[in-house]
Amino acid sequence: LEKVAAERPVVLVSDDLHWAEPAFLDLVDYLRGFLRGATVLILGTGRPEVLDMRPTWRELALQLEPLATDEAEELAVHLTAGDDRRARTRAVEIAEGNPLFLEQLVAAGRDEGGAVPPTIQALLASRIDRLTPAARAIAVVAAIEGRQLHRGAVTALAPEELRADVTSHLLALVRQDILRPDESVFAGDDGFSFVHALVREAAYAAASKELRADLHERYAGWLEGVAGKRAGEFEEILGYHLGEAHRLRTELGPLDARAQELGARAARLLGDAGRRALGRSDLHAARSLLERAVAASGPAGRERYEFDLAETLVFAGEIPRALELAQRARATAEELGDDAALARADVLLTYLMLFSAQATAVEARAVAERAIAVLSPLEDEYWLARSWRLLGVAWNIESQTERLEEATRKALTHARSAGDGRLESECIFWLSACWALGPTPVDVALERCTELRASADTRLREAFVDFGYALVLAQAGRLVDARARIADARSFVRELGDELIYAGTGWIAGLLELWGGDLAAADEVLTEACALLRGMGDRGFLCTNAAVFAHVRCHEGRLGEAEELARESEDVGGADDIVNEIWWRIARAKVLARQGEYEQGEALAREAVAHALRTDSPHYRGEAWLALADVLRLAGRDEDARAAATKAARFFEQKGATFRVAAALELAVVG
Repeated sequence: LEKVAAERPVVLVSDDLHWAEPAFLDLVDYLRGFLRGATVLILGTGRPEVLDMRPTWRELALQLEPLATDEAEELAVHLTAGDDRRARTRAVEIAEGNPLFLEQLVAAGRDEGGAVPPTIQALLASRIDRLTPAARAIAVVAAIEGRQLHRGAVTALAPEELRADVTSHLLALVRQDILRPDESVFAGDDGFSFVHALVREAAYAAASKELRADLHERYAGWLEGVAGKRAGEFEEILGYHLGEAHRLRTELGPLDARAQELGARAARLLGDAGRRALGRSDLHAARSLLERAVAASGPAGRERYEFDLAETLVFAGEIPRALELAQRARATAEELGDDAALARADVLLTYLMLFSAQATAVEARAVAERAIAVLSPLEDEYWLARSWRLLGVAWNIESQTERLEEATRKALTHARSAGDGRLESECIFWLSACWALGPTPVDVALERCTELRASADTRLREAFVDFGYALVLAQAGRLVDARARIADARSFVRELGDELIYAGTGWIAGLLELWGGDLAAADEVLTEACALLRGMGDRGFLCTNAAVFAHVRCHEGRLGEAEELARESEDVGGADDIVNEIWWRIARAKVLARQGEYEQGEALAREAVAHALRTDSPHYRGEAWLALADVLRLAGRDEDARAAATKAARFFEQKGATFRVAAALELAVVG
């Protein structure tokens, strides 16, 4: 676009954006943000729900009102070119300013006249019904391919007696404002499109289920043949048509062996496409494709697609449904007596159970180690990557960051071998988190995060680096950069439909705002994050978000709400989640001290210090000692407070976190 616009201004038009895939809307956003030095007008049309999908477009949107009477009459004159004035006036009255309705009313009047249907859908159905039998048969066949179609496909699918005259029938449909000429995807063929998606839907609905099932299957065969070496480009389309053929036959009655094989083929194509979409973190597309793969597959092969769909759903924020799918897949694997399938199911189910605090770190480690032993001889790279990820997450719960990093690097190796981009991105997330929260000095962590981000080959991987990178930048005192990075990263993953990561990382954004002194911004971030996580049924991320939120409420002076949030964090978190055991204790300790309950506050703060000493994290050790210093200061024990703050400063110095060192030393002086 920049190259073309260098020669002349460009207008890029995208029609019917309400039907666009999220990835296409992301592309439009990308063009808005990254076109440089180019005179390009991006014009998109769509129904109002587009603005619900992209709220940031509201300030750019122009709401199209119904045509005024004089405008509708002008359009009608243009469309009718001297036809009956009385009929034209009647069409203007009925259409009520809807240009598509007016256009089709005029076309229907040319067809035959008669009673006027009350809705646009009824009108379009009547127009299809009034076509000649041959023209109607061609319109039905054309509708199978989609809104855009090819003469070659229509010829291949048309009744044998009509094939010789397909071209003349298509041109007749053009003259009747059913079709219009369009570009062809395939060289040597002629392209057409329906004048509107609703017209295509009316033609499609005119066929019986049995006929539609047959035509979808035959179209898939035609597409495979004409695509040739390019067949890989059309796998999703092939899967869709085979899946529709299978679905329609399922609705018609019991499936024979041929129909079952049709479903299996559809499931393979849709499942592979869904796994690729999951690999690039396009969760919207992955969910749609994998749900269709599950619907098309038979019992024997369904668990594979259920595994992938469950993983997609958990990141989309539907944890209960993901758990249900994983449990069903595990039951199937157990019935089949397949040890490898059972190991895969246990890995996925345990991973999902960690989000809802239904499994412990010890249980997760046992499951992961057992799966690695079973799957290693099979060289199952895809599930070995997930097994090592599970092991890493278990170590993270216990805040053993060096062991987490070791497991993550193993997961990353297997993910790359499997070509699993999504898991590779997750591993990058965990690596940056290790460097941010573990014993890696801040200057080394900055260097590693910078290098890792520079090597990232997708925007998603950059975003996943930035979650940990933001914390490292903040520890180094670069709060402005840190807050910008976390905001951009969270916004990007949400656009991909990754609600869990978006909400789950709210605590990082909230903590940075707290450190920066913007309590209102911290409050806003964490209010949203906690509400989203509660709605998802998540507990793994919620406990940390609620604990950090309790700190914010405490600093706001809203001690009752801070107490409630700290108790929620304690209730939803697992007893072996060491980090959470630290966070909620220091939050409640601060609240109790501000309520004058100094002994209870000190006891909780010292428990937090004991838990922190079980980790390998100077960051958490420093934060626990700093909280104890705060409690002791409020209790009037200035000398003890200075000693605790000095210990906090030493841990922060060990990490190289200059920003937190300053905070600890300030408290030591005040104390």
